[in-house]
Amino acid sequence: MLERVFSKTLKYVLFCNVYIYASMNIGKQSWLIDIASLLFFIILTIVAIVMKQITVFYVIYVFWWEEVIKTICNSLRYLIKKEQVRDFVNYKGYVSQRFFVLFVMFGFIFLFFGLMNNEDNPENLAQNIQIVKFQNIYFNISLVSIIVREVYVFNNKNLPIHLVPNNALSTGLFILFSSITMGILFWALLQKNIDLIPHSLEKYIIYAEVVPFLLIKFLFDKSAIKSKMKS
Repeated sequence: MLERVFSKTLKYVLFCNVYIYASMNIGKQSWLIDIASLLFFIILTIVAIVMKQITVFYVIYVFWWEEVIKTICNSLRYLIKKEQVRDFVNYKGYVSQRFFVLFVMFGFIFLFFGLMNNEDNPENLAQNIQIVKFQNIYFNISLVSIIVREVYVFNNKNLPIHLVPNNALSTGLFILFSSITMGILFWALLQKNIDLIPHSLEKYIIYAEVVPFLLIKFLFDKSAIKSKMKS
């Protein structure tokens, strides 16, 4: 019954998300896309928590994929929409830096959060393997929503974009880096105090682990959206 309610709610939120994309004047209100995407991600993640289909690896891996998809779209802009790019040579180096950073981060995220962090938890380890194999429906929906957003932004001719070379550690990558650092600290703290946690509360640990990551994303994305609204 609960799963059916969440399924209907998720479909409604997804429909609203797509409707916002299709109906807005992105040239003037492109920040609405970011708001819709952020709210959808948070709601979907909460549903995944309630349905016990989430791990710390799930959240950080979504952050990683979001940056990969953005970087791929920026690479395509460099090849297809050159009028949106300033300083081709340096911008190409910027994109290459992002791919390198993401490649290094993937190895660490998969080995530490996907495998090592769950050696004593076969259930979470199995969920992480399913996520990597794209067998987790909530994770897959998150990726699809990100792809839809980026493809819509990429194809919209009215979007006022002027891509310039920048630091490889963008807002999204900073969120990813902060999440990795916080995840390691949580893991170390949990390992040190695991014996102090009552057995009756162990099933709620996932809430304490995942919610701070959502808070980080919400605060940084909120700041980025405010900047876009002002500009």
